[in-house]
Amino acid sequence: SQIDQAVHAESEIDLGNGEIDGDATLNQSFNGLKINNNGSISGDFQFYNNNMPPGLQDGESGIGGNVINMPEKIEFDEPVFPDFPTNFMPISENSGKQELFPSDIKNFRFDNFNTNNTVIHVGDGELILHANNVDLSGGLTIVGEGTLSLYVENSISLQNAQINANRSPKHLAIYYKGTNEIRFTGNGTLKSMIFAEADNVEITIAGNPTFEGHIIATGNNTKINYNGTPAAAALTFAPKGTVTLGGSAGSYHGAIVSDRFNANGRPIVTYDADFASTIPPLQGSDLGQYNIAFWN
Repeated sequence: SQIDQAVHAESEIDLGNGEIDGDATLNQSFNGLKINNNGSISGDFQFYNNNMPPGLQDGESGIGGNVINMPEKIEFDEPVFPDFPTNFMPISENSGKQELFPSDIKNFRFDNFNTNNTVIHVGDGELILHANNVDLSGGLTIVGEGTLSLYVENSISLQNAQINANRSPKHLAIYYKGTNEIRFTGNGTLKSMIFAEADNVEITIAGNPTFEGHIIATGNNTKINYNGTPAAAALTFAPKGTVTLGGSAGSYHGAIVSDRFNANGRPIVTYDADFASTIPPLQGSDLGQYNIAFWN
C-alpha cells in the first residue's frame, strides 16, 4: 500500500494531546486509538476489525475527517537490508588522511573508521565503506553525485558532528547491523538515512541537533525516539517497533509507520510526501505501489 497517511500503526496510536495533520490508520480496533481532549486528527481515521463505537459521529472525539472501518488491514512491503560483503580485505583503520577517494575505501573492511574533518569523494555511483566500528564525530563531507553507503557491523558514533551537512540525505546511507543504541545528540548536523536490521535496536534523536533524513528499523521491538524534530520531510518506518515523539519534538513533517506510536507533550505530525525525494536507492521492495525513487 502507498504511504499516504501521516501516521500508521499496527497496534496502537497513543496521541494524547498531540496532533496529526493529515490521515491516520490503525490495523487494530478503534480502542487502539488513545486521544485526550486537546488531541486531534485533522483528516480521516481508519481502523480495522470493529464496529463503529456507539454514538461516535464523524467530527467527534477530535477527529476532523471521516471515521472509517477498513475491511482489510493495510500492508506495507519492507525494504531489503543489503547483504554485507564477505570478501573485503581486513585493515585495522583508515590512514588518518583527511581526503579519501574510492581507491582508499572500496574492497577494504576497516576495523575502526574515524573521521577528522574528512572529505570522501564518492563519484557518480554507490561507494561502500565497510567497517566494524565507525566514529563520525570528527565530521564528514561527501563530494560527488553518488551515495556513500556505510556498512556498519558493530557500533557507530555520531555525536556533535557535522555529517554530510551541506548535501541531501540521499548522498549518505548508514546500514547498521549492531545492537547498541544509536544516539544523535548535541549541536551537530546529520543528513542521512539510517537503516537498522537487528531486533531491539534503539535510535534516539535528542537535544538540539539538526537531523534531516530518514530512519528505517525492520527488526522486532525496536524503539525510535525523537526529542528533537527532523528539519525536513522525513520517513520513519518501524513496522514492528515503537515510535515516540517527545515533549520537545515540535513539528514532524513526513510520515510515520510503526507498531505503536506515542506522542508525549503536544507534538504535531504533518503528512508531507516530499520525504520520498531524499531517500537513497534501496534494494528489494517497492513498498507496495510507492515505487518512486526508493525501495529499488
